[in-house]
Amino acid sequence: MNSLPNHHFQNKSFYQLSFDGGHFTQYGGLIFFQELFSQLKLKERISKYLVTNDQRRYCRYSDSDILVQFLFQLLTGYGTDYACKELSADAYFPKLLEGGQLASQPTLSRFLSRTDEETVHSLRCFNLELVEFFLQFHQLNQLIVDIDSTHFTAYGKQEGVAYNAHYRAHGYHPLYAFEGKTGYCFNAQLRPGNRYCSEEADSFITPVLERFNQLLFRMDSGFATPKLYDLIEKTGQYYLIKLKKILF
Repeated sequence: MNSLPNHHFQNKSFYQLSFDGGHFTQYGGLIFFQELFSQLKLKERISKYLVTNDQRRYCRYSDSDILVQFLFQLLTGYGTDYACKELSADAYFPKLLEGGQLASQPTLSRFLSRTDEETVHSLRCFNLELVEFFLQFHQLNQLIVDIDSTHFTAYGKQEGVAYNAHYRAHGYHPLYAFEGKTGYCFNAQLRPGNRYCSEEADSFITPVLERFNQLLFRMDSGFATPKLYDLIEKTGQYYLIKLKKILF
């Protein structure tokens, strides 16, 4: 087993891991994510799925390049497009990217502008492929799919913000689906704040039902609807729902 100082990364001769001092960067830990992305062939996987309304005739950065840059920015805690201005001045961060340079803030902004519902769907498919890839290392006999909604409070007039009577607050009411043993996220869907727990839940779990077998769904009483029962039973899977009151 290699220790950190003598681990060899793929084609990265300009990196050196050391605990003896020297030249430091606060982004040094990203080399491990870069190695993971390389082993996963992440850019190729993204290119296979990613769909945007891209009408450019010539481009320096593909949409896959831009998305990979966004991933690295998010990993450093920068969630906005204009953060690239600060990161481009760092001597180390640009070397994480394939071309050795960061796409500019206007390029990132235009990328976000050409994303649409098809983009969201394509990223969900990409995510499911990654989940399927990692699950093969766990050798689980059954997958536990925990479905739940939560509330994100908002304090402005952002698109989709609405009042939720249960939480007594304005915000969003997204849906989530996690694998109960590993914590992997099967799906996530942003919804307006006034949506009921189970609204759109049938279409939300359909991609999971289509891709995986031996499933056990766990949900609370907010998802106790015949529509969900029928969908899960039709595919031969199982479910557990906690009810507030038994009516018979």
